[in-house]
Amino acid sequence: MREFLRVYGLILLLVAIGFYIAVQYMAPLPPRTLKLATGVPGGFYAAIGDLYRQSLAEEGVTLELVPTEGTVANLALLSDPASQVDAALVQGGVGDPAALPHLRDLGSLFFEPVWVFVREGSRSRRLTDLAGERIAVGQAGSGTQVVARQLLSASGVGPEDAELVATGGDEAAAQLQSGDLDAAFFVSARISPLLAKLAADRDLVLLDFTRAAAFRYALPFLSVVTLPAGTIDLPRDLPRTDVTMVAPAAQLVVREDLHPALVHLLLEAMAKVHGPRQDFAPEGRFPSASLVDFPLDDDAARFLEKGPSFFYRYLPFWVAVWADRLLILLVPVLTLAIPLFRLGPPLYRWQVQRKLYKRYRRLRLIEAAAHQEGSDREALRTDLDRLQGELSRMKIPLAYAEHLYHLRQHIAWVRSQVT
Repeated sequence: MREFLRVYGLILLLVAIGFYIAVQYMAPLPPRTLKLATGVPGGFYAAIGDLYRQSLAEEGVTLELVPTEGTVANLALLSDPASQVDAALVQGGVGDPAALPHLRDLGSLFFEPVWVFVREGSRSRRLTDLAGERIAVGQAGSGTQVVARQLLSASGVGPEDAELVATGGDEAAAQLQSGDLDAAFFVSARISPLLAKLAADRDLVLLDFTRAAAFRYALPFLSVVTLPAGTIDLPRDLPRTDVTMVAPAAQLVVREDLHPALVHLLLEAMAKVHGPRQDFAPEGRFPSASLVDFPLDDDAARFLEKGPSFFYRYLPFWVAVWADRLLILLVPVLTLAIPLFRLGPPLYRWQVQRKLYKRYRRLRLIEAAAHQEGSDREALRTDLDRLQGELSRMKIPLAYAEHLYHLRQHIAWVRSQVT
């Protein structure tokens, strides 16, 4: 029993040391709170954030929503460690991965078409016609302003060619309808009541991006979508013809050090919220690994390609977190334990046989002495008696009893030689 405990106790000790080392390198449990930068209060991003908050609450995680002026402000918060913002909704085409290498994308979420309304009397039907006009390009810090400036610049209309007014939303719509503005840019993934009101105004025209493919070539983050005739108001046939539009894609961007379990939770919320049919995308089009500005997170790439991992697919979130952690622990521990336990039986056998080998060594010395002239036969017989007594007190496992009896036979043979 002593040999068994000595061998397998040592093995268990080594496994315990390996387990301890694995624990030191294992990621901590995910926090139970998460901060998400959304957008202007009451806006579409804020509504999306609220849906995420409800989804995460079902799994026991609190999502704190941080209202902002828009995409530019969201990226600034993600870049500032003091803000403690973990994730943000971001409009496509705004982020610069080279300037923000610590950010990762979880995927694109929905198309955000660019709506450009102009006054009927201006006769402007293309962005190049807006030179010299007074144009609302969205609030400062918003993604609308960034994409509006990019589209105007690609059309040859820069800040020196037109008056670009930093306003958007209801204020821009009111000024456009009153005639204080000649055109206004809006970016929206849904046909909001505000856009429906502007589309119904006979003094306004919704521009058709007839050169949408060229814009997409100049600005690769854009996609081309179509607003079918009658979509806004079927009884009044608004719009009266199909309207081609360009659209960036909204994305969910996170810090690269966000806990993998929270990344998985956000991905599940994305699939739940954005998987159904949308105004400008069929069911299953989003979330997507394409149309992203930042490098795609590794876990997001696997999720978007294959779906949730085994544990997260079939277990509650926190149970899956612990199961995932145990699996991470078991891999190095089993890697160490399996060869050690395979080494156990030969080590144990060697420990048992070593006790017999020590007696065999003494027996050979007695035999050698018996063949020498003038040896003390009485002393040799005493040594053999002592050796025989040790064997009678020795505890040997039944599996190795054959070796014990062989040794006793050999002692009897050497005794005959001494005699």
